[in-house]
Amino acid sequence: VGTYIAAEFLKAGAQVIGADIRPDVVEAINNRNGGSFDPEIREIFHNKLSEGKLTATTDVAGAVADSKVICISVPTLLDKDGKPDLSHLKFAADTVSKGLNKHSIVMLYSTVSIGTTRNILLPILQQNGLTIGDFCLAFTPERMNPGVTLDKLSKIPRVVSGIDARSKNVAAMIIKTLAKEVVSVSSVELAEATKLFENTFRDVNIAFVNELAIYFNRLGLDALEVVEAASTKWNVVAHYPGAGVGGYCIPVSPRYLAIGSNPDELRIVKVAREINDNMPNYVINLVGTIFSQMDKSIQKAKITVLGLAYKENLSDLRWSPSIQIIEPLKALGANLSLHDPHALNEDVNKMYGLYNLPLEEALRDSDCMIVVTGHKEFKELPFEKIK
Repeated sequence: VGTYIAAEFLKAGAQVIGADIRPDVVEAINNRNGGSFDPEIREIFHNKLSEGKLTATTDVAGAVADSKVICISVPTLLDKDGKPDLSHLKFAADTVSKGLNKHSIVMLYSTVSIGTTRNILLPILQQNGLTIGDFCLAFTPERMNPGVTLDKLSKIPRVVSGIDARSKNVAAMIIKTLAKEVVSVSSVELAEATKLFENTFRDVNIAFVNELAIYFNRLGLDALEVVEAASTKWNVVAHYPGAGVGGYCIPVSPRYLAIGSNPDELRIVKVAREINDNMPNYVINLVGTIFSQMDKSIQKAKITVLGLAYKENLSDLRWSPSIQIIEPLKALGANLSLHDPHALNEDVNKMYGLYNLPLEEALRDSDCMIVVTGHKEFKELPFEKIK
């Protein structure tokens, strides 16, 4: 997300400092070898480095001290118990506070629970003597869709609010240089809730179609055909079933939203999370049922998994449902072969201890094929040839 924010400001003509605690990220920018960045981002970074408009550093506090606009975009994840983990945000805020000057603005992009900007971020930023009035603080949640072009990103309305009226107005003026439409809302808490609502809306609807897919499968109906037919009506927003819900947004936001809720509140949100969390298990059970019908055992069977990224047409393996499918199958004794046309070989090997094989090699002599991620390359697989 940070690379997209930097690219947006660069396209708008700003001088940008990319600040990160990871030396490999900083080196990838400064040495013009950002192989993991999206192609459009790589090109913008390369050109702006040549023009002297972009630099990158691990000296985060120093970068903050040299800037008027400070954008925080760090992971807000879950801990081992499934509860919000704000350690990255707290660390970033502490580092920013060390370089923060008067007449600057801090803009938080990361998805957070309601009240985080005011009750957690603000006190940390003020710990070195500056207060609101000396600087501005706003919450403007990222609305990027991984893989989206910057041209399309600029057409997505942006939600903005601030700790006070001045912070909101300054943030809105800045975002207006990047996006065609700015939606100013009454408080940072309302802006935080808006972002959580967006992601949770998707999670709940995906859980709904996953439930329908399981039910329709038992009835011998094609769930995808049902969704496509139903979505021809104007008020039906199509969501699709799948092997699980991955990534850093949709699985995380419902849990952030539910912080502080009573047991009888947000029940549909909590049940939706359980349904989507269980989809990898459903896929594994499907495989087990099919092997039983063929009088075969999963143990020592060759199973090919196609698609390792958490989302179609991306290379990012982190938080992918494929992890919850591959590891249990390995534990059951299956011989796994993997293929993902978008994933980097070193990432696959690091994640699974297996190789990212060419398609034909991955499928050769396989007993079962599981398509986990709907990459465009898989839409027209030659099933007869594969068989």
